[in-house]
Amino acid sequence: MRQVAVLGVLVVIALIGSYLTWTSPDGESSDTEVALYKATSSDLKQITWKAKELEVVVEKRSDKLGEYLWVKVTEFKEVEVEPDETEIEEPADVEPAGEESGDEPAEGDEPAEEEPAREVEIETTKTAFRGNDKADELWEDFAPLNAFRELDTTGLDVDLGFEGEKAADLTVERRSGVLPMKVGGEAYGSKDRFVGLNDKVYLVDDATLRLVQFAKIRLIERKLHPFAEKDVDQVGVRYQGATALFLQHNKDDRAAAFWARDGETEEDSSLGTWLGKIFRLKVQDYVDEAPGTLTPAFEVEVTSGDESWAFAVLEGEVKGKMEYFVKSSYNRGMIKLTTSTGSDATDDIESI
Repeated sequence: MRQVAVLGVLVVIALIGSYLTWTSPDGESSDTEVALYKATSSDLKQITWKAKELEVVVEKRSDKLGEYLWVKVTEFKEVEVEPDETEIEEPADVEPAGEESGDEPAEGDEPAEEEPAREVEIETTKTAFRGNDKADELWEDFAPLNAFRELDTTGLDVDLGFEGEKAADLTVERRSGVLPMKVGGEAYGSKDRFVGLNDKVYLVDDATLRLVQFAKIRLIERKLHPFAEKDVDQVGVRYQGATALFLQHNKDDRAAAFWARDGETEEDSSLGTWLGKIFRLKVQDYVDEAPGTLTPAFEVEVTSGDESWAFAVLEGEVKGKMEYFVKSSYNRGMIKLTTSTGSDATDDIESI
């Protein structure tokens, strides 16, 4: 009997080992990746992730300024509805049927009070923003989406999580048509996910899927233009009707690089300090429209080579607090700046 038990344990261990090898990306059979479909980045039109509490859409857009990725995130959250406090008064002097006046119910016969049913409603929150460099990487990763391997599920008695809490619908829209996929659970021993397409199951790198799943944090563009300071040739500023042009000298030699006003050859340290604040401006949120009445603060145009991007900074009091917003051509809309970076740049502009 003892020998049978030992053999049973060994069989279980062997099965677990086989399953780990089958699902692990480090297994011997993972020497080549498998494409789930054919596509190039120009073929893609839209990527959609839809789960119980989240929907993410990443789509390619274009306008007169060029092509860009736009991300829309919709979150669904259950919130409890406050119960109606209105009490209904019972009619006076009405005795329960079948009971004589003066009779007291026997001890322990009182019916238990039922708790009122918990009412919930779905609260929907929507955000939309321009995609960043990670969004560009995601777009390339889906052109096409690759898997570590296609899995042989013949006779497999393992729950892959396609109906579980982590399940999601993943849809890729190409010019040639729409590809609906199902995302299941995580492979045992790794975070990689099972993905079903056309009655086949694949093991896909979780790092790729997490980019779209957590798009609200990972894919939002927080820059006002695509340039690093070291690549900028000039910055134009408009303030209270006056304009100024600032040039970067020796930009290819960071140790010797400096900023000066157009027509001057000497470094202006205060100018360099203020421009540093301009390059540190960061997006906090994308907004449909700015709240309240805003006052134009200043406008900026940043140029690198033959490419330029412009934005206008606005300021105003919102709920008793000074806030800063930007209308940006690069971000394709109105955005809210972080308060600290917005106030630093706006408060010091008169000094330059």
